[in-house]
Amino acid sequence: MADWPVEEFGGKTILQNARKPYMDMLARKGRTGMLKTVPDGFHPGSEVANMTVMGYDVTKSFEGRGVLEAANRWACAAT
Repeated sequence: MADWPVEEFGGKTILQNARKPYMDMLARKGRTGMLKTVPDGFHPGSEVANMTVMGYDVTKSFEGRGVLEAANRWACAAT
């Protein structure tokens, strides 16, 4: 959501100047930090990181990208 500052907005970006109560609430209530999404020994691919973020223990359940692609094709065909 990066943008350039706008002089008319006092040097704020368009997003900083916008009325966005729900995003502002989430920012106030949120936390920041670091999350290790790729366990040691795994290649840093999105399939590993996404499964980790979704709560899977990839050290026990990772079978490769094909499983995710097959599930996606099934989900898309079902809609």
